[in-house]
Amino acid sequence: MVDFTLLDPEFNEKITELTSVMTGLGYTLQPQSGFRNLVTQGKLWRQGRSSTLVQGQIHALTRSGFSTLADAIQSAGAQMSTKICTHTIPGYSWHNWGRALDVFVNNDASGSYELYGTLANEAAKLGLTSGFNFTSFKDPGHLQLNDKEVPELYTMKYVNDHFSQ
Repeated sequence: MVDFTLLDPEFNEKITELTSVMTGLGYTLQPQSGFRNLVTQGKLWRQGRSSTLVQGQIHALTRSGFSTLADAIQSAGAQMSTKICTHTIPGYSWHNWGRALDVFVNNDASGSYELYGTLANEAAKLGLTSGFNFTSFKDPGHLQLNDKEVPELYTMKYVNDHFSQ
């Protein structure tokens, strides 16, 4: 269940409008994941990664002074999945900022071109970015407020300090 009150107000407004537009076109959006705390993002990031790689990331973050981000990965605990779910460490996902939402269109998780292409086109008209158009890691049901990724806008120090508050 997505708590829309945890989303950035501007983003929430655009998602409400997008939902209305998609409904008018005969599509239904089923929200799957909105705001995520850092530990939840850490759990997703740990999926499909070896303990050696995870411990290396924790050590590198700690050594660089980014203990809040390192603690989130550490606190997430071991994950059993063998499939990588996300390439984004805690703090670097727009979900952590309340500026991203994952949805299914018409209860379809396949990422079909017709359904998710329409979603991407309508989202773009409202100034939203769709993971349908990502080049490196396709994420068709992902919507975000920003057209840039967190590392393009904020330093790791800023991110760590922001979530340390």
